[in-house]
Amino acid sequence: MPRYEVQFKSTGIVAFSATERAICQHWYECNNYGPETPFCDPETGELDPNKWVKGDCLELFKVVRCKAN
Repeated sequence: MPRYEVQFKSTGIVAFSATERAICQHWYECNNYGPETPFCDPETGELDPNKWVKGDCLELFKVVRCKAN
């Protein structure tokens, strides 16, 4: 069975691993982005607490498929 790892791009150190890519992808999506912020209407400048914007991608991690032993 293949194994997937979420690795730091800079060092290759494994931050998380699982047997399903979807689980690793979820971990990546939750941890590779800055915090969410309330949506700011560009016309009025008002914050909408019911709408949130995903934070900037931090580019810290990559998802890698490992070969089965």
